[in-house]
Amino acid sequence: MTLNYIFENGMRKVLPHHVSREINVKGRWLGKTVVSILDSELAPNTQAYTRSLIDKGKISLIRGNVKSRKQPVQSVVYTDFESLSTIPIAQGDMFTNICHLHEPPIPLSPSETLSLDVVFEDEDLLIINKPSGVPVHPTGGYFYNTVTEIVKQQLELHNVFPVHRLDKLTSGVLILGKTSARATAFSKLIQEHSVDKTYFARVRGEFLDSEDFFVHQSAIFTTNNKYGFDRAAQEAETHFKRVTYNAKLDQSVVMCKPITGRMHQIRIHLKELGHPIVNDPIYGDETVENYGDRSKSMQSGKECEECGTKLYLDGDRDDMCLWLHSWRYVLVEKKAGEKELWVFETKVPEWANI
Repeated sequence: MTLNYIFENGMRKVLPHHVSREINVKGRWLGKTVVSILDSELAPNTQAYTRSLIDKGKISLIRGNVKSRKQPVQSVVYTDFESLSTIPIAQGDMFTNICHLHEPPIPLSPSETLSLDVVFEDEDLLIINKPSGVPVHPTGGYFYNTVTEIVKQQLELHNVFPVHRLDKLTSGVLILGKTSARATAFSKLIQEHSVDKTYFARVRGEFLDSEDFFVHQSAIFTTNNKYGFDRAAQEAETHFKRVTYNAKLDQSVVMCKPITGRMHQIRIHLKELGHPIVNDPIYGDETVENYGDRSKSMQSGKECEECGTKLYLDGDRDDMCLWLHSWRYVLVEKKAGEKELWVFETKVPEWANI
């Protein structure tokens, strides 16, 4: 498809488009019908809405599409309402859903989009300085407004595969494999060695000034995004060292070294120490409840004529960024006297100069 996007107010906006998504059948769906699943879980609106999706050809059930089988199986595709409301779902079935997607804008200007900051590149790997506010890969409401899709378009690559996780709001070192096999091999290499990761954060207040790194340990509860519940608390450790303090702003720039890799670990630990990241919308001075209220205030009051999606105002570019930056990524050989195998390092962000 031809990608249509525009730039306004320092943001990249992808125009609404259709995306086909595959949904593997879950165990609890076996024996039920597609229509009953749509009504109860996937599109809990009205029966009329479900019927309209099917009549428009946006929902289908694929039977016999089991990729794990050694011998090819002829697939049967059901798209009519009668079939989707009467045929029980079986093991190995798959749904397809054609969505009318309204992607949120991302804080990228034309120059930032067209001149990706490439830290390193060879025939197998690509390391970029990821911009803040941009998701790494398609997820939720994002598809083309993601790092992987922008990289594929701008650098004319067939595909790229993230080697590690980096939150949407966090900027800095992001390692991508140009093939799935290379990304998997590199990820395994990381797991077999020591990885020294260094971040910069700009926080509120005068952070402890010391010659050595300050060690903070605590158990962190994290949310399972897939199932929506809290995981059991996991021990987490981060080392901190103050880089500079601006008395006029009453803000500090802190170097952070996460020893473990829990979700939002640095942000949570800084919050626990009484020095939240200055512009953190969740762990900063603003509560989660206030953040949700602000999100509701961004609703435009309008809906998409095609799909009924509630439309939002653009918001402020600065609200889409976070002063947390993955600055340096070092792979160390454990059995060779802490020998550094490679070092990937980005520029220090402007917001760190206070």
